[in-house]
Amino acid sequence: MKIFAAAALMLLAYGPSALAQISATTDPAKLALARQVVEASGGQKQVQAMLANAFATVDRAIPQAPEGDAASIRREVSAGVREEVIAVVPELLEISAHAYADQLTLDQLRDWLAWEESPSGRAIAAKRADIQNEALVAILPLMRERLGAALHASLQRVCAQRHCTEEQRKAMEAAMSRAFPTSPS
Repeated sequence: MKIFAAAALMLLAYGPSALAQISATTDPAKLALARQVVEASGGQKQVQAMLANAFATVDRAIPQAPEGDAASIRREVSAGVREEVIAVVPELLEISAHAYADQLTLDQLRDWLAWEESPSGRAIAAKRADIQNEALVAILPLMRERLGAALHASLQRVCAQRHCTEEQRKAMEAAMSRAFPTSPS
């Protein structure tokens, strides 16, 4: 669900008022159908599986702290973040349903629901989390490499413009290298 990411951003930006802000203009008939589409395409179970896969993939990509207090704290913080994100899934799905209802016609929603309820649609919905996880596993190293290189290049450019001290540049470079162990280009 591409709209899921937009819904997550709305919740982060506006908090609990995000849903109230979009609810006022949504056609109730279209919203009911959109909710069926969301459920037929996997609903909460599907999103939770996708999030679990995403968290696991990100955890594998982040350099692990050596065992001890730092590793223990990292695991507890990570678990807390997971709980908080999972807790907003129902709201994210509702925001997604509103977005579908606002952007699609009744006929489009009916057609989408028919597809989701077809044998092929159900089979794809059942595999969606695994498909997205496979893509994420392949994409994450590329994004990490590119983001790391972009951060290093940007740091060099900004430091040249702002005349960073060598100490400032080295401190920022070290922090970036820990987060993104890509050699500067």
